[in-house]
Amino acid sequence: MKKITFDCSILENVRLATGVFKTTLDASAVCKTAKPGQFIHIKTGGEKFQLLRRPISIADVSGDRLSIIYRVVGDGTRWLSERGEGELIDVMGPLGNGFELNAKKPLLVGGGIGIAPLLYLARAFGDSSSDVLLATRSEEETTYWLEMFSSFCSNVHIATNDGSLGTRGNALDILPNIAGSCDAIYSCGPAPMLRAVSDFALKANIPCQLSLESHMACGLGVCLSCSCASSDGKRKKICVDGPVFKAGEIEL
Repeated sequence: MKKITFDCSILENVRLATGVFKTTLDASAVCKTAKPGQFIHIKTGGEKFQLLRRPISIADVSGDRLSIIYRVVGDGTRWLSERGEGELIDVMGPLGNGFELNAKKPLLVGGGIGIAPLLYLARAFGDSSSDVLLATRSEEETTYWLEMFSSFCSNVHIATNDGSLGTRGNALDILPNIAGSCDAIYSCGPAPMLRAVSDFALKANIPCQLSLESHMACGLGVCLSCSCASSDGKRKKICVDGPVFKAGEIEL
């Protein structure tokens, strides 16, 4: 049986903004087969046992270095944010199906912490061929993304809820004005945003792939805790059938 669980050493753990952290791992075994859109399942808690692993999208891969970017929302992610350089964490992955890289002029649309997997996607497309739309709550939650994506994307568009940077509003306040030149949309973020992006893409007849976020127990398609309804009436498992789906394939 193929080994998918590894002890990975922390190379760096930095705070990007209030409650947001970037953890970089020495994860050569995971990096060898990782693809944009996949995720890792992390055992958290140390001696304080946590029953369920935490699924976190792969934010970037460079050589043997794998990075994740996450918001602290509970005991598991808080424990992870407090780990130091050299500590080992138990990682399962890479898991799930990633994005299909079949676009020549992609538009990446990310919302909140869901922006994370689009960074690795932008790196994979390379040559600054991608445009990206970053939708966040404020300037503080945008600055670090802007610095990262500027290296990979030809144009970076910004929408903030409070208007502190870029356009005041959400992703859909900008999307119709910039989607005309793209041949595919790739999106990850909160469910309401994904629904809106999916509806727009379907009406505009633009191919669209969506990366879903979900709580899950096993990450291997056994427990069914992350199942969702699909357009064909069957249940899909986000961990193994996704987390990336085509617009219209599932009910959001």
